Amino acid sequence: RPSHRVHIPPPHPAPPDVSQQGPPSEANWSAIDTIDIVDLIVGQGCSTMLNIPQKCKQIIGQCQTLVYRACASTDEDICYRGHALEIILSATVLCDGRGGVHGHRAIINRAKRFLRGDWVTMWAERKIRTRDVDDPAVQPMDKQLRNAVKEAIEEAEVGKFSDAMDRLNIDSLCRPSPNRVLELLKKHPRSDDCKADMAQLHPGAIQLDKKIFLKTVKQFVPRKGVSTNGCRMEHLANIVECGDTNALFNACSRIADGSLPDKALRLVTAGKLIALLKPDLSLRPIGVGAARRRITGKAMCAQLAPELSALSHRPGAAQFASQYRGGCEAQVWLIKSMLSLHPDWLSLQVDGVNAFNSMDRRIMLEEIMLRCPKLYNYAYMFYGRQDSEMIIELDKPWPVDVDLPDGAVLMNADRTYIAITSETGVTQGDALAMILFTICLQRVLDVVAAAFPTVDVSAYADDGRLTGPALDVVAAFLLMQVEMKKVGLEVKTKDLLAYSPIAQPAVVLDACLGAGITVVPPHLGVDVLGSPVGSTEYMQQQVTEKWVGADPDGLTMEERAQSNCLLAKLAKVDQMEPGRPKDALIRYCACAWLSFMVRTLPPETLHSLQQYDVVVGRLLMCSKGLTGDLSEYAKHLIQLPLTWGGFGARSVAASCGQAFIAGWVLVCKDLELLYPGVSVAVHGPDGVLAA
Repeated sequence: RPSHRVHIPPPHPAPPDVSQQGPPSEANWSAIDTIDIVDLIVGQGCSTMLNIPQKCKQIIGQCQTLVYRACASTDEDICYRGHALEIILSATVLCDGRGGVHGHRAIINRAKRFLRGDWVTMWAERKIRTRDVDDPAVQPMDKQLRNAVKEAIEEAEVGKFSDAMDRLNIDSLCRPSPNRVLELLKKHPRSDDCKADMAQLHPGAIQLDKKIFLKTVKQFVPRKGVSTNGCRMEHLANIVECGDTNALFNACSRIADGSLPDKALRLVTAGKLIALLKPDLSLRPIGVGAARRRITGKAMCAQLAPELSALSHRPGAAQFASQYRGGCEAQVWLIKSMLSLHPDWLSLQVDGVNAFNSMDRRIMLEEIMLRCPKLYNYAYMFYGRQDSEMIIELDKPWPVDVDLPDGAVLMNADRTYIAITSETGVTQGDALAMILFTICLQRVLDVVAAAFPTVDVSAYADDGRLTGPALDVVAAFLLMQVEMKKVGLEVKTKDLLAYSPIAQPAVVLDACLGAGITVVPPHLGVDVLGSPVGSTEYMQQQVTEKWVGADPDGLTMEERAQSNCLLAKLAKVDQMEPGRPKDALIRYCACAWLSFMVRTLPPETLHSLQQYDVVVGRLLMCSKGLTGDLSEYAKHLIQLPLTWGGFGARSVAASCGQAFIAGWVLVCKDLELLYPGVSVAVHGPDGVLAA
């Protein structure tokens, strides 16, 4: 194979003589250049601590101040060394270790070495995670599940119930293998388009607002994924508390205004790529970007909220994924109200094939320059100058006798890390990916809406819906196909489902057939963003399948446990040891799992959730060592609030009416502004809330 396909890092040179006292010398700074950049990008699987011990916060803040002052430098070499130091800090000082007094002392001693500039030596001495039989990624599934249950208990003990459920859902995480790498490569198309001819800088680029930025850093969502550089959101919050906030702000401002030098940019764009299994066993790639890039993107999004809202909140062509509160619920309620007001209309689902990874970046940059130039410098830096390297950690070394596919590069001599470049679409792990994608897609929505004013052309990200008079919907779809191709997107033809509450005439059916559209019979329905819309019987069936699974009586226990239904997930909770964490997790299942469904479905379609309440109640009884039937007394005790001496598990079946009204109240004001008359359709004699 060509030599450039496999990277063999050079051996580390002998570290310079570092003084035991005083600040880092010029020799210390220059020595950073001897560390192989590919080693820095990969990170070698270093895991970093979630919470910095209180006794170590101040000295860690000093280390971070040193790092981010260098990152903010206008000197290209110093800027690169600062970004390299961020990775070295995570891998050597903030790496996971034992707690207690001895653990604190070890962290402080490592931080002192870091402040003296002993970076190259510390990097050479860092712990590199190696795969062995005790590694969770190569354990048999039953042992993985036992470890996952143990971790879920730890998460639930500190109130991290959503994270605890993520731990239990280990069967959705796909183990990387040669075949899976090939599948991931298909999700990231290649492109030879060089964008050097495009404008690299726009004078009207955003100037990051320090107040908004610091607020965003302080309000981070904890325990999120970490990229290959090891820096976490919790680490960034520490420098705001115990370090120089100006250093972090200035370093992130260089990301926002698109002024990073190329070598430092390569470190920032790199991210981790994992794969989740969809219910149909296909892959969903999930990327984790660098923490500073993500926090900068969130701050930019908050700062530009009014402008972004004006771009996407367009009557007849609304993009509910951008700056819209309750966007999913709004899309569902809009479709229901339109079909209630016009039962002869047709609603067609239009979805893109691998849309986020396929959009034409040149077109996207042109649309950003036209519609939101304040984001252009950021977008060009990440999507015009540098392709992101997404790092995949394999569960075992890549076989020597298996050729490496085009588009993938081995990143270490052990053949356990592979990089895939993201060359089209938006990058996984970019906090502004959704915004940049919807800005470009808005061009398609606007063109179709202008050509067919009788058709509503709304979308949630790449999940579009055309709703209006049947023949107009078909014609609008044919135009949308053409416009989507212009921005590099392809319509997913197998999911072209249209629904109308009444039977359509033959001329409509023929037109739909010619366009490749399947018209669902009125007694059935379709899914709108995961919420069923259609006849009452259809919605009842979908609710049952959501929590019990399709054809549950025809499945073995093993098959049912591997399904994606809520009953299978409850079975995993049942494997936890009895105690407060298990009780708290069961309450979480009872109160939070079905929130989106009950906010968008009328109570008459949720009768099967009474059985869901019974299953949750049985779980709580078993956790207390009780057996027998679930009596009325037990039901009331289970659903009694904790402050009154009960178990605090809310009844989904009993509260579904309140949740349904709450779902409408959440979106009604904003929907009425975009679509006057929606409230009349919902509250009218034939409306969704008529009962």
